[in-house]
Amino acid sequence: MKVESVWLSIIVPVYNAATWLPACLDSIAAQTETSGWECILVDDGSADGSGRLCDERAAADPRFRVIHQANGGVSAARNTGIEAARGDYLLFVDADDRVSPRLAEYAGRLQRQEPEAMVLWPFVRSAQALAENAAAPLESVSLPKEALDGYAYLNILYNTVCQRLFRRQAIEDAHLRFDLELGRAGASVICEDGEFVLQYLRACRPAQGWKMVLCRNALYEYRTVNEQSLSTTVRPGTKEAKQAMTPRPDIAERLHREWDGLLAWEPDFPEQYFAPQGSLVRYYLRSAAEACAAGRLDRELRRHPCLNALRSWCRRHKEYSPYIFWLRPGLFKAAGWLWKLDASHSRWFGRIDWAGYYLLGGNWNR
Repeated sequence: MKVESVWLSIIVPVYNAATWLPACLDSIAAQTETSGWECILVDDGSADGSGRLCDERAAADPRFRVIHQANGGVSAARNTGIEAARGDYLLFVDADDRVSPRLAEYAGRLQRQEPEAMVLWPFVRSAQALAENAAAPLESVSLPKEALDGYAYLNILYNTVCQRLFRRQAIEDAHLRFDLELGRAGASVICEDGEFVLQYLRACRPAQGWKMVLCRNALYEYRTVNEQSLSTTVRPGTKEAKQAMTPRPDIAERLHREWDGLLAWEPDFPEQYFAPQGSLVRYYLRSAAEACAAGRLDRELRRHPCLNALRSWCRRHKEYSPYIFWLRPGLFKAAGWLWKLDASHSRWFGRIDWAGYYLLGGNWNR
């Protein structure tokens, strides 16, 4: 099969993944959109036969290309793929994961409808769930980035490069590449994905601001079977634990931006939000308490219509959050204190949480 034009380059960094690689490559080859894409396999110094599997696939299917290089880490492998890519858009896939057969079809359709937007999708953790999503009709929602950020935080949409399309020319214009140090096994913090996404969002932002097109169909299966994966070999240390207890320095600015964006996009938020509202409501109440802990819940935020809507929604729908007891009457210092207990995984937080729940009669949604 001859590939005459390529709109999508699929980049797969490969390192000692022989056990899982065939399933990954089979899922890519099974795309319902049979042409218009290429797959670049970057063998990053594998010593288990993965390089041979890559060569065999490329020999059997001209849509696949192989690049062999000395081991340099996942960031180096992805950078090599970027430099070799011919497509207008890039998609990154890990060698121990699988993709939906509808990925190129659905993502391409949405991207063509809104060329300047970022197209992204959720992931699942089982082949059955991936198949069920592939069998479902395409569903999507288009909204400003500010109105998606809370949902994205809860669903880890900004922490991985495998759940979106990237415009290759935008990456080249901004001179973006993956951080080599963060992509090496043994780094103290493994976050080369999130760092790259953050840089892309900042450097490649359209003049009119980011518009996000979320494909409601999960198009990616994240598998945790590879013990040599960077995300499973590096254990969090005390530095990360301390960071979790420190309020985000931009928490107030983030809440202003996201709450204003939510109400501008959906004035009836959270009633008409596209996703299940309960988890998002609890997230934003916790974020408000985090701002209290940082001393940054300013007067405007305290009176923000979105905060009032969150509190009212909890009352109407009997949605429980331990923070509601403190934020509803304006006990903001107490809310910040509770957040610190929560962030430090204190047993006292659990006790206060359950005490509040039983004070409500135990008939609210948790």
